Amino acid sequence: MKKQFFYAALAIALMSSCSKDNDPGNIDQGGQNGQEVIDDTTPATIQLGVSAPQISATTRGTGTVGSEVVADNAWAGQPLHIWMLNADGTKAQEKNADNADVDIFGDNLTFKAPTSGDKGTVQILADATTVQAKYYPLAGVFSFYGYHIDAITGATEDIPNKKVTGITITGSEDLMAAKTKEVTEANYSGAWTSMVEGDKALIADRSFSAWAARRGVQPILDFKHLLTRLKFAVIAGNKKAAANYYEGGTWVSNSVTISGEGTQTTAVRITGIDVINVANSVDIDLDAITASAANGATTDKTLTLMGEKGADGNLQVLTATSPQYFSTDASQYDESTHPAATPVGESLMLLPGASTISLMIHLEQWVVDTEDISGTPQTYISKKADLPATVSAANVIGTDSQPLGAGAKFEAQKSYNINIKVFGFERIEISASLAPWENGGSVEVNPEDDAFNTPTPEPGA
Repeated sequence: MKKQFFYAALAIALMSSCSKDNDPGNIDQGGQNGQEVIDDTTPATIQLGVSAPQISATTRGTGTVGSEVVADNAWAGQPLHIWMLNADGTKAQEKNADNADVDIFGDNLTFKAPTSGDKGTVQILADATTVQAKYYPLAGVFSFYGYHIDAITGATEDIPNKKVTGITITGSEDLMAAKTKEVTEANYSGAWTSMVEGDKALIADRSFSAWAARRGVQPILDFKHLLTRLKFAVIAGNKKAAANYYEGGTWVSNSVTISGEGTQTTAVRITGIDVINVANSVDIDLDAITASAANGATTDKTLTLMGEKGADGNLQVLTATSPQYFSTDASQYDESTHPAATPVGESLMLLPGASTISLMIHLEQWVVDTEDISGTPQTYISKKADLPATVSAANVIGTDSQPLGAGAKFEAQKSYNINIKVFGFERIEISASLAPWENGGSVEVNPEDDAFNTPTPEPGA
């Protein structure tokens, strides 16, 4: 197993439909020394920025967000939840058309991550087709928080404590939380370059606000993964377990034609993988950027690995998966054409912090049921088995090619490769050895004599 890291923290550019150039608060009034004169009496659009995220995701969830490979680390239109809060922690408000106070980020809005790539905008939507522009109040400093919980229903927002509770995970959901990056030159380099020196001294205390937005400083929400991710693969332990094996200078297929079933592989098939004895009731702390078991949550739950994403955008039921190749000659393995490990399913996510993870692996294999006297198979049967397995964090091989060792735990934001080695069912072959008879001696018996010498019965017989 290899422990792998997500190389980039999740971040998303959440922007309204109005660009900065169209913002009435960014008007060139002929400033001196090449600096723009900013009118601080006009509204400024809210542009919720974020950097590159991390994604992949069924009827029970849409799977992981992002990739471990920086170049592939991208959003795919995931739904987001965003809070805009006043300094006192309450929701920021504005006047509506009836002059009533309403939440700026009200329940009528939805937030959608970029649909492709790690650039683009997260849309603030009034409905499925209308992007809603939102503006900062002319006074006040505000904070922003965000989270992603996939399509989970029943969650409750605890605004004062900056928590989300009532989350039940199945293993298919990539829980994420975000708060804004600190306003520094490194995090907001583009705006910093064009800012006058006097504003640089003030910007940290005035972010995020209309004043800061007019100077190009919009909040960058830094989305981070809250769970541990497990990626599974299956490896053949012998040639009977694989769909193809290398022998005699060529790859040979383990397949047969079965009446009523067509052509089938006789390799071992993984039909399911469960993580057992875990908690699935989760709370998110947006301030701490952590996920933990909810109060009273039990640890007797099961999370089930799902298959790849279907046309509807949801993960499907896992397709039975066999190790594709086996060879006693390691040089015959090739990552692009004949890999030793075959990926199984999408991925599975669970609460971090465990030192060991318990699995239940469901296996199946077509084997000979009957054969004729000469040994020719007549019928086949699909045999099943449920195998328990324990994965220890101490045995995970780290990036330094050494085991993590005693005290190691499975951590949030990290992805672990779990490689499962399987062997084919072995038929019962009974050997019968024949011991030679030994001569125990000879004796002569005369039945006629016995007839005249009947023994007297014992008393009471």
